[in-house]
Amino acid sequence: MNWYEDPIYIKMCEKAERVAPGLFYKSFYDSHDYTFKVDGNDLLWSLPRQDQLQAMLEHRPLKDRDPVDWFCYGVPGYLYSDDFGYGEEDDIEIAYYGQFTSMEQLWLAFVMLTLYNKRWNGEDWINDLAT
Repeated sequence: MNWYEDPIYIKMCEKAERVAPGLFYKSFYDSHDYTFKVDGNDLLWSLPRQDQLQAMLEHRPLKDRDPVDWFCYGVPGYLYSDDFGYGEEDDIEIAYYGQFTSMEQLWLAFVMLTLYNKRWNGEDWINDLAT
C-alpha cells in the first residue's frame, strides 16, 4: 500500500487537523500533493509527505541539528533494538512509537508531540500525560 492510501495515516491527519486547524491547509496544490477531506468541511487538506513533516520542525529549538537528527534524538533509537529495555518508562515509549507502521505515521506522531504535546491513542490525538 502506498503511504497516501494508508487509512490509518489519513485518519491521523484528519484528527490532527481538528487539533491544529490549518496545519495541513494549502491555498493551492500541485501534482505532487496528496489531499484528503475532513468530514463536514468542503476544503481539501494536504496529506503531508515525510519531507513536509520534517520541514515543520526546522524552526524548532536545536535548530543547529537538522530535522532528521532531531527526530533521532527525540524518537528513541531503542525502537530498532530488542536489547535496550532500561525500565518501565522506556517500555512505554517503545510501545507508543512501535504502534506506527510507516515513517509518515511515525513522523506525524513526532510532530504532534513536539508542536502540540499530543499523542496518538489509535483513535485520536490526546494530551500527553508524560509531561
